[in-house]
Amino acid sequence: MRKIYTNLYKRPDIFSCPHSSHHRFGGVVTPHHILNEKKCYPDGCMVFIWKCRLLDKGHACPKKFKHVGRKCFSCKHFFEEKYQQQPKLKISDEEFISFRSRLEDLDYWLDTIVGRKIELEATLRAVKPNFRAIGSPKRQRYLFTNWLAIFDSAHVNYDLFDDVCFARLSDRTQARFRFSEGDRILCRSVPTFDRGRLVFTRLHNIEVTDGGYEPDWDRADAEVAAATAVTLNIQAEKCLSCRYGCLIDRNYRDNRNGSRSLLCLAGQELPEDCVYPLTKYLEGQKKPETYKL
Repeated sequence: MRKIYTNLYKRPDIFSCPHSSHHRFGGVVTPHHILNEKKCYPDGCMVFIWKCRLLDKGHACPKKFKHVGRKCFSCKHFFEEKYQQQPKLKISDEEFISFRSRLEDLDYWLDTIVGRKIELEATLRAVKPNFRAIGSPKRQRYLFTNWLAIFDSAHVNYDLFDDVCFARLSDRTQARFRFSEGDRILCRSVPTFDRGRLVFTRLHNIEVTDGGYEPDWDRADAEVAAATAVTLNIQAEKCLSCRYGCLIDRNYRDNRNGSRSLLCLAGQELPEDCVYPLTKYLEGQKKPETYKL
């Protein structure tokens, strides 16, 4: 029997967290972060804050440091404070029980498709360049890796995944098919579940129905734009919908999963001052609904 699934792991209305790392998102966290990555519900997690008795009182550090860091551990003025952070449930206990039941159904379905060949049919919303960040945060560069196709929904075998999902495309595949907005594809693929996102890989046996639009990017233009790109502190909806907005993964030095950041290939540091969506609309190069103002 055909079933319909949504990505419950990305729902923003289930949990909130007072941890300082979530302040820029207003404390909003996804169930994937709480239940899978941190596994901190309902017990919470311990946070250790490094402190300096001299800096806290406004005195200068003997070693000329301005902030407390790893080189301060042996100093007699160093100490740390321990706090317990507790994620908060934004829905009732009865609703959460129902949510966990539906989440188990989603997990079972993912177990049946992840890592296995499936039939994929979907319509492209956009195709964007995919980058990898290298270097230190102050001198960071972005290397082109492949292309990321974005779908609003997808038919997976006989089931419907009625939520945003993605497909990784090699540069050779994109150069051959020149995928763009509105194209409908039918192919074989191998899904993965990458940090809360359903991502299709290894697309083959591809059939395409042309949507009538030219690709927004080619590799040369994407690499030139990446040279002046900036990382945004927030993930504004208008930037996620814009052709210049690209999500990039950041990993910690020990290869643990880090966070996702939003990269603006237009070099606009403040989303509220950006006029690119309006400019493209006035030029008539895109449909009005492509960009959410």
